[in-house]
Amino acid sequence: MTGAFRSEATTIEQRLFRGLTLVGGLMAIIVIVPTNILQGTVAYVNWAVFGFGVACLLLFGATFRGRFGTKSLFFLLVATLDSIWFGNGGSQGSIQMFLFTAAMYLVIFFKGRTRWLALGFYLLNGVGLLWAEHLHPGWVVPYSSPDGRFLDFIIGFVLCSVVCVLILWMVLGAYHRERERLGESLAAQGASEARFKSLVMNAPIPICVTDLDGVVAYMNHTFVRVIGYTRTELPDIGAWWRRAYPDQELRRQVAKRWTEATAVAMSSGTPIAPMESPVVCKDGCTVDLEIQAAIIGDQ
Repeated sequence: MTGAFRSEATTIEQRLFRGLTLVGGLMAIIVIVPTNILQGTVAYVNWAVFGFGVACLLLFGATFRGRFGTKSLFFLLVATLDSIWFGNGGSQGSIQMFLFTAAMYLVIFFKGRTRWLALGFYLLNGVGLLWAEHLHPGWVVPYSSPDGRFLDFIIGFVLCSVVCVLILWMVLGAYHRERERLGESLAAQGASEARFKSLVMNAPIPICVTDLDGVVAYMNHTFVRVIGYTRTELPDIGAWWRRAYPDQELRRQVAKRWTEATAVAMSSGTPIAPMESPVVCKDGCTVDLEIQAAIIGDQ
């Protein structure tokens, strides 16, 4: 196959658009037009519906070349419904059902400001049709018989139901698939975090993990063994400064260097540069440590 025919519908909107154009095109040509002919509907209505069906199939074919005319289909549908409104019973016919379907379509395929503009256009268009019919009821071509109107409503109900079900089916299907992927991603993330924490807890060097506000998340066994303090005794970075550097002047110097190194690391996205300093342990002994750190996410 050539590259022109390998385009895949990758988003839910694209897959839904492809399905709607195919279903809409086939239904218009194979179902609606023959039914209208049996009802004795005026000829221009059938030609308009047939043209809409052909346009849908052309839009469907264009999706395989990477062209998804989602907005074109909306305006094409509204234009078709407008053109056949008076020839197909007006507000007494099934066209209102298709207009409701168009409203659902624009909510899904239009985004942001364009959605509001399209919604305004849609509402003004519908009100305009009803108002024109109210002022000029003679413009409406009535059904030739009650059976014709009944058949029109049945066809309209079935087709609109098919479209609505197709839309909801694909949207809800994508929602559930996304939830499953999210659950799998969270499970994988949890397993990764568990492995990381296990490595940290059993590392042969002292390690302490805090959040960006300095609150201690956990410290490993080597940290407790070397420094002597537990997480309860060192709940945050403030407690660390007070206990590890009881001399105020030394504490001020070390804290200043650490704050500057942390600021550089956060702005550059690099690990915090190592620095050596004497640390007072819980038993009163002083040990010289090289302290370094890295910012990983929010820790």
